[in-house]
Amino acid sequence: MRPVLSIKDLTLHLQHSGKCTPVLSGITLEVMPGEIVGLVGESGSGKSITSLAVMGLLDVDGEARISGRIAVLGQDVISMAEEDFRRMRGADMAMVFQEPMTALNPIWRVGELMIDVIRTHHRKIRRNEAHSLAASLLADMHIRDVERVLQAYPFELSGGMRQRVLIALAFACHPKLLIADEPTTALDVTVQAQILSLLKEMARRHNTAVLFISHDLGVVSELCARLYVIKDGKIMEAGSTESVLLRPQSSYTKALLAALPEFSPPRQPLPINGISQISPIYHQREESRSGASSLLEVSDLHVEAKRKSMFSTRTSDTIPILKGVSLSLRPGTTLGVIGESGCGKSTLARTIVGLIRPTSGAVKFCGHQISGPGPTLSKQLRQGLQMVFQDPRSSLNPRMRVWEILTEPLLALGRISELERRQRAAVLADQVGLSKYGLDRYPHAFSGGQRQRISLGRALSTEPRLLILDEPTSALDVSIQAQILNLLLRLQDELGLSYLFISHDVSVIRHMADEVIVMRSGEVVEAGRAGQVLGSPRHPYTRQLIMAVPKVRQAS
Repeated sequence: MRPVLSIKDLTLHLQHSGKCTPVLSGITLEVMPGEIVGLVGESGSGKSITSLAVMGLLDVDGEARISGRIAVLGQDVISMAEEDFRRMRGADMAMVFQEPMTALNPIWRVGELMIDVIRTHHRKIRRNEAHSLAASLLADMHIRDVERVLQAYPFELSGGMRQRVLIALAFACHPKLLIADEPTTALDVTVQAQILSLLKEMARRHNTAVLFISHDLGVVSELCARLYVIKDGKIMEAGSTESVLLRPQSSYTKALLAALPEFSPPRQPLPINGISQISPIYHQREESRSGASSLLEVSDLHVEAKRKSMFSTRTSDTIPILKGVSLSLRPGTTLGVIGESGCGKSTLARTIVGLIRPTSGAVKFCGHQISGPGPTLSKQLRQGLQMVFQDPRSSLNPRMRVWEILTEPLLALGRISELERRQRAAVLADQVGLSKYGLDRYPHAFSGGQRQRISLGRALSTEPRLLILDEPTSALDVSIQAQILNLLLRLQDELGLSYLFISHDVSVIRHMADEVIVMRSGEVVEAGRAGQVLGSPRHPYTRQLIMAVPKVRQAS
């Protein structure tokens, strides 16, 4: 049987400022019809640029020099004329990108976009026939309200629904090869499981070869038959999924597996670069503070949103977002909040810090009520409560230098000179593991993990007692996630911090949290000690969440 995709000795150099930098070195892999093959590695390893080379989206005549062979259906696409390649893309090859909001046209309704794609590759098809085909494709994605989705703009759909639309578009012309580039990153576990199931089903139904690109070892272990592990543009290891993950030969593969939270005891530093440095101090912390009173207390919190109409002036209906949420967080401990997208996790966080005013209920911090009809956060209390957001790219001001970002909260608390700000920024940079030589650079010059360190440093600038962490590692690859989690554990131990840690990643919560609450549709459905809730869940929804987590089996 001939492979649908065959890459042999692919080498790529990028030219920049007169210098020639090797990006890919001797990449060799193949994908057979109906097979799902994983390409696994960290950010910057060469995964995505390999996929762009296959799709012919690199500027070979400009900044890129490419050699080797990429064959799709037996045809060498490197030497193929652009017009022929354009016809092959979409018809025989398709790609699903990581972020559907950037891949979908924001000013086109979903139906218009799908009809345009279908008619581009099937020029003889009529518009009404294309509409029917688009509806059929969405139905294949197990979307119930197909007509509503066809009439919607991308921003009106959830992340999981947008990803379903992208997959439907990819299969519109029954491609022989599909490249899926991190299609489930930052999706919660149940939506992720649905998307993976769809990919399996569609690949089997159409006998499509799938190259699945990911940094998530749990996902590829459940989805892929074979794996290629890539680092610095080189294939480090290849073989069946079982052999690569259960009997890894490469030290790099072993280090990736060791950095997974599920393979380390709770609240101990995760191994970085395959070396574990475990300190017993993290276990002593819990025992010494187990009897402390609550630092944060939320009682019967309700939040409602008004259903607004663009044209009507009548009083609109209200939609309940939070329904009687209660929780308690002790000093120096971590409370994990888990649940699917839309369950109210982020609304809870924003209500606690005062960005959303509750309909009823109370939030107490350090014994003072800080949320409700009357109270607001005083300057002193605001200083003790800070928040770290999910995406540092959007939460950091791109026009400010790092030293300005780190010390920006201090300006709101009083007068401070530039010299004092720079001195404080140097201390904060050291705390979060940033080089002081990068303080005059802008956020775009840093990686995702470094930007999250900047966000943490900014939050620490006011010397808070409580950090609210909203999905702080959801888009980071395995080793960078391990570094950030280790940093959070160290800071908690050194500074006595308390964390409200929000995540959809059950393994991260299991590793970080002392206690856990599970949210669904704005309500707390289960709460208790982390080991008890995640080890012996009582509520069916908690069991469903845990069952949906992709698991990497560990060698005995």
